[in-house]
Amino acid sequence: MNINRKRGEPEAIISSSRDGSEEDNDLDPLSSSDYEALPKQHQQQQLKTDEHEQFKNVQSQSKKATDSQTYDGDVESSATANIDSGTPPAAPLTKHVDQFADQSTSNFTPQSIQSYVKSFLTIDPPSDRPIRIYADGVYDLFHVGHSLQLRQAKLSFENVELIVGVCSAQTCQSHKSKPVMSDFERTESVRNSRWVDEVIEDAPWVINQAFLDHHKIDFVAHDGEPYVAQGHEDVYTFVKAQGRFIPTRRTNGISTSDLLARILRQYKSGQFDKKLIKIDQPELCSTSR
Repeated sequence: MNINRKRGEPEAIISSSRDGSEEDNDLDPLSSSDYEALPKQHQQQQLKTDEHEQFKNVQSQSKKATDSQTYDGDVESSATANIDSGTPPAAPLTKHVDQFADQSTSNFTPQSIQSYVKSFLTIDPPSDRPIRIYADGVYDLFHVGHSLQLRQAKLSFENVELIVGVCSAQTCQSHKSKPVMSDFERTESVRNSRWVDEVIEDAPWVINQAFLDHHKIDFVAHDGEPYVAQGHEDVYTFVKAQGRFIPTRRTNGISTSDLLARILRQYKSGQFDKKLIKIDQPELCSTSR
């Protein structure tokens, strides 16, 4: 089912000091403190150079990638795509310290985002109408990394209509795992983002040319990682080959998987017990009390 909803355009100028920030597997972007210490002109040049090199490195390794398509900003084992990577899993860490979202991606200005996108363009975007950009995902436990990725997509050009596809729980379960949030919860979380103009419910796990044509999509925005799905080394290969792919930059330290791990660690340490007792569900308390 396709449900469209128009929203107002964002403010023309977005503060570069906005706080907030999706995933902790970027190659090594600038930390927020390093970024803020640079003069503004050098910030933009450094970000453009570092991220451009990162995307080229990822592209060059696409055929070796074993990460699965998840659409929620997480990169997981190829087992989620029913593909055997042939590599034994790494030993679990004996100690883990929670990491939190890095703020550097929240400092991207509209001008720096557009300059970055322009460096990857190989075709001319439409100039006589809004540019229609599509992003897709699970958007489970909708978080700041999702929001900042959508912000980058929306600000890729001066005049953008951002269409976001949200995969159904049934589709997610057949390819990966069942989301924590319902279809309604995830869809409405996305729909109420200030950056989103239209929402497509029950979006396909793998998009094709017919889908792009039907929705009049000019470009597809997603991070540059190659995403494996059943029968696909990278589900975005065909849009990349057409020059219609816009790489967005991940936010370190935040993903749906990160949040789930944080919650479970805090639960196991008993941090939620008082709240569980307060809401009259003591049977859910941890065994560590």
